[in-house]
Amino acid sequence: MYNVAARFAGIDEKREGYNSVIYEFKIDSKCINLYRPCADIKTFSQFPDEKEVLFFMGFIWKIEFMNNYGTNNWYVVLESYTDYNPELTRSILDARLNYKYSDVGDILQQLGDHTSTIDFYQRMLDEDENISGQHRCHIYFNMGVITEDSGRNRDAINYFKQANSCVKSSESFDIEESTQLKPLIAPNIAATKLHIYNNLTRVYMNIEDERSARKYFQDAVEQNGSQFEHATVLRNFGFFEFKCRKLQDAERYLEQAVDLVKNDACCEDFKRSLDALLTHLPTPTGTSTTCSQF
Repeated sequence: MYNVAARFAGIDEKREGYNSVIYEFKIDSKCINLYRPCADIKTFSQFPDEKEVLFFMGFIWKIEFMNNYGTNNWYVVLESYTDYNPELTRSILDARLNYKYSDVGDILQQLGDHTSTIDFYQRMLDEDENISGQHRCHIYFNMGVITEDSGRNRDAINYFKQANSCVKSSESFDIEESTQLKPLIAPNIAATKLHIYNNLTRVYMNIEDERSARKYFQDAVEQNGSQFEHATVLRNFGFFEFKCRKLQDAERYLEQAVDLVKNDACCEDFKRSLDALLTHLPTPTGTSTTCSQF
């Protein structure tokens, strides 16, 4: 296995400005019984000799030691943490003492513990009456994202609307600001009305409430935001129009989305969405050009 890892890491290859790193993962057997498990998938892999292991999101690792050898080579040993590791528990308790409940909620959200995240967010709302409007918006917005992901669409609508009530109409992003690293559901950025309306559109699409989805889509496109953000809104609604069998409208929205990001690195991703739609548009004979899934 070392030889396979060394090949991928480029050990002993000279690349200016780069270091080669091999990671050794030490896995606690207790992890297999947790809700963030790992699994040996070598029998399902096209390359069984690589002995691949799949780790669930939110897995926590501790650096046991690091060793620098050769010119630009590193060997790093990582040890897995279980949910019941006393050191991890102590760290979480320290966080509870030194940080706000919402800070702990943000951490737990990143770890995928959504039930505890909602609990800590709610504690913050219940116990601190002096929370700023922006902070309340952040909490409600994240609660909306979590409940939408969990399929609790009605709860998500309620949280997004509460987030919206906390946002000042004048708050917006610089339209020219780069948003390559800012997806609309990112929990670590300030939510604006554009983000909230976009997500409300998605939730109403989930429950097939076409009228409400259209309302919030129109609200979203009227907000200030970057070209990437507006393109994301247009693409989302293009998908919705496709599901409603309004193919020409769907094509128009996706074309507008591509045009907005034509000079952006993400343009190819938007083009793929448009191309997938175009393969489903009727030909002059009334049939689709392909039967592949969209």
